[in-house]
Amino acid sequence: MARELHKLKFTIFALCIHKSLNLKKYCKKIFTLKNFDEQKILTILNLIDPKNNKKILIGSGFAEEITKKNIIANRQNLGNDYETISKIKSGLFFKELEKNNITHPKSTRSRPESSDWLVKSFTSAGGTKIKKIDESKKKLKHDEYYQKLLKNGELLSVQFFCKNNTAFIQCICEQLMSKRTKNPFLIESLITKNVTSDFFKKLKNLVNRVSYIFKLNGLNNIDLVLYKKKIYLIEINPRPGLSMNIISQLSKDFTNYENSKLKKISKELYFSTTILYASKKILINKDNFKFIKELDSTKNFSELPNIYDKIMPDEPICLLHLKSKQRDLLGEKIEKMSYKVLSHLEKY
Repeated sequence: MARELHKLKFTIFALCIHKSLNLKKYCKKIFTLKNFDEQKILTILNLIDPKNNKKILIGSGFAEEITKKNIIANRQNLGNDYETISKIKSGLFFKELEKNNITHPKSTRSRPESSDWLVKSFTSAGGTKIKKIDESKKKLKHDEYYQKLLKNGELLSVQFFCKNNTAFIQCICEQLMSKRTKNPFLIESLITKNVTSDFFKKLKNLVNRVSYIFKLNGLNNIDLVLYKKKIYLIEINPRPGLSMNIISQLSKDFTNYENSKLKKISKELYFSTTILYASKKILINKDNFKFIKELDSTKNFSELPNIYDKIMPDEPICLLHLKSKQRDLLGEKIEKMSYKVLSHLEKY
């Protein structure tokens, strides 16, 4: 995200939990937090921008946790406001879907008797904080709910940009879940998908409706399941996400909504972004860091770790970005490159 904003001549002050290798290239100042702490965030924001004159954009991992309106305050917001984020990350979300007849999996706070349900948190991001009902305690936490599992449905992610009640689709992606991690719900890859004109119209209609209902602004994405020829809305992510690198290759300026709309339904190339997860504890020692620097020189990787970083099992190591004219070939390239990286880093 910082790299794309840097290209657009923004001066960036970043607040993050994980400081990646090249972040300092794109930022004037970086503030690293040990965990999400709203009071510390407010203190830092008041230090950076005491008069609330700067623009602000809240990203993944922060948008899901925010509870204080004064983090955004009166700053010019490139994303969604506090009220929108709060509504989407609460039971009000499902009430709005019901009220507007938007198809979605059944959701409830009452424990179902059957096993084909999930326990999810409103603060879930990227497939975290999701588990099967038979793996959970009987009592829900205050931010949790049960959602019907639509087995064998096709998972999709649609990225779009909103401004002044107008929404433009930027890309449509397959969503592939991780096969290497203990958590089977972690998102592993996004791969751009070609769709028919009729299906695109259905997605466009859904995007326009949710954008209007929830007053969305800036970069957003929705997770969908295609199940028995119906489109089910799983959730709205009211912030930039994993698809940022893909969007940047399809659009020179994602903040300009006229330039950011999807020009063609079918593309000559397939683009992908893959999260590489650790299957065991990894220390980025000197040998591993030398390898990381080699990866950095290829321009196919981002969010790379720094020297002496410790990465625990099921935690992300980095992002892998690839493209190909053939979908099957792209899948093979992802497998091959992922194996090369993981086998090297996990041998130490």
